[in-house]
Amino acid sequence: MAVPKAIYFFFFAAVACFAPYLALYLEGLGMVGGQIGLLTAIQPIVTLFAAPAWGALADQTHQHKRILILSMICSALIALVLTTVHSFGWLALTIALLAVFTAPILPIVDNSVIEQLGARRVEYGKQRVWGSYGFGIAGLVSGAVIANFGMSAMFVCYAGLLGCGVLAARNLVVRQVPIGVKLGVNLGQFIQNRRWLLFMALVFITGAGMAILNNYYMIFFKQLGASDLLLGLALALAILSEIPILLYSDRLLKRFGSRGMLAIGSTVFSIRTLILVLLVTPLQALALQALQGLTFIVVWVAGVEFSSQVAPPGLGATSQGLFGGIFGGLGFACGAVLGGYLYQVFGIRMTFLTAAVGVLLATLIFLILFRPEKHAESA
Repeated sequence: MAVPKAIYFFFFAAVACFAPYLALYLEGLGMVGGQIGLLTAIQPIVTLFAAPAWGALADQTHQHKRILILSMICSALIALVLTTVHSFGWLALTIALLAVFTAPILPIVDNSVIEQLGARRVEYGKQRVWGSYGFGIAGLVSGAVIANFGMSAMFVCYAGLLGCGVLAARNLVVRQVPIGVKLGVNLGQFIQNRRWLLFMALVFITGAGMAILNNYYMIFFKQLGASDLLLGLALALAILSEIPILLYSDRLLKRFGSRGMLAIGSTVFSIRTLILVLLVTPLQALALQALQGLTFIVVWVAGVEFSSQVAPPGLGATSQGLFGGIFGGLGFACGAVLGGYLYQVFGIRMTFLTAAVGVLLATLIFLILFRPEKHAESA
């Protein structure tokens, strides 16, 4: 399992140098709240369609490794192009292209890990934790790099780290699982599955809330008076909090199931965001980053586990792509657009308050309607 661990490490290290700073970078180019919301929404919107499409293509053709390597190489090159564009139109086009090629990376790697683990799939978190190691290290360093070389340095770091990921991906082992029935029939099973619809509904709303927080956290942190170095430290602390959750995610899944973990992640997100609204100093906001491990990563592990349970034979990458498309695609896109509007009209604190209350209400409805199956403890 050393190869997927290396891919996770370099991919999330690259993400740490890019995603958290995008809204701040766009604001530095002169974009206003509405424009920032639209530009940050492009990537998740594209992911919504591109992730399951790439996953289906990989499952149908059994070319998982080639698609993974191609997507990583193209993503690195497009990131470098981003340093040369500054108008809204060109930024939108380039970000959309970047999203197309980053979309299949995680679904393919996640599915490969789940297939390799087999009956031990609840140990997924022990492999995925290497992504947190990469994000934490890069997050700590990225603040200092940006402080010394400027915001555009994040694109160069992103491309370089993805290049290292390509070298690791060349040795990835992918188990080929025959597809039981036609793709359209299998996809129809998802649409007709009430439990899947309820689960993904909360995944979508939580993703929207997290997008609002993630896209504007750095701007909020800056408004509190944080330095560039503190920005990097905030990223590192958030990811460090994810490590114990990932290492013990198998025990958490056995204890709470994917339903319980999703509810925990969304509830803690709401509480964390409500507290954030009341803070007045950067050190207070920094300390609150310790709750990150109980939010995003808990929801992600729950989604990967649930998706692997409901996936028809041979469509593991498609199922993971659907989860990623709904969570990091549709959810993040709607959150980015809504967050941009709320930020421009009502300010950042009211924006965070809206996200917290919305996710909390959705969680309560989910717990009422979604009942765990007695024969599937982990569901």
